[in-house]
Amino acid sequence: MELVALSGRHDEISALRNQGLLDALEETSEVKLNQITHTNWSQATSKAKTLKLLKRFPDTKIIWCASDSNALGAHQALVEMGLRPGIDVIIGGVDWQLDIFPLMLKGEYHVSAGGQVLAAASAIVYLYDYFNGVNKQLLANMPNIQVDLVTQHDPLLVHQLQQANWNNINFKKMSILTTSEAAFFPTGIKLLIKD
Repeated sequence: MELVALSGRHDEISALRNQGLLDALEETSEVKLNQITHTNWSQATSKAKTLKLLKRFPDTKIIWCASDSNALGAHQALVEMGLRPGIDVIIGGVDWQLDIFPLMLKGEYHVSAGGQVLAAASAIVYLYDYFNGVNKQLLANMPNIQVDLVTQHDPLLVHQLQQANWNNINFKKMSILTTSEAAFFPTGIKLLIKD
């Protein structure tokens, strides 16, 4: 199966995401990477570059995107070319951008990795606890924030993320200072959805 990749800028975040792609590809002989191209995180640039890449590599079956913005541009290019996203070419990205969830529910967008914003928020909570006297050892035992995958194969989860109130996450429940249950606080996707 042939793959092309839409990266971001020439920066560390893009380099790390690209390396993750390359590491994953080393584990399989079934996918061939034809090219990685930078898009400056631009949806319009991603569309333009996808149009060129698919002319250069017409047997492409997967478009890996370093962000969901890149993926939205790739999706537009596929539609413009008369290809069926999710059938002729699979698209995946990173960020849980809200615009991708309707496409996911229609089967036109395969996967998005996300949760890194929640990881940044948890780091702020850890700093808050530390500077307010919480023992370093307690903080060392806190669970790691994970990056979660959301796929078109889990429409209930996609729907829950669409309905989640991203502006009202209660980060206080992550602090050891505000709850004795902080060691068991929900991480990643569990912060956004209700049981």
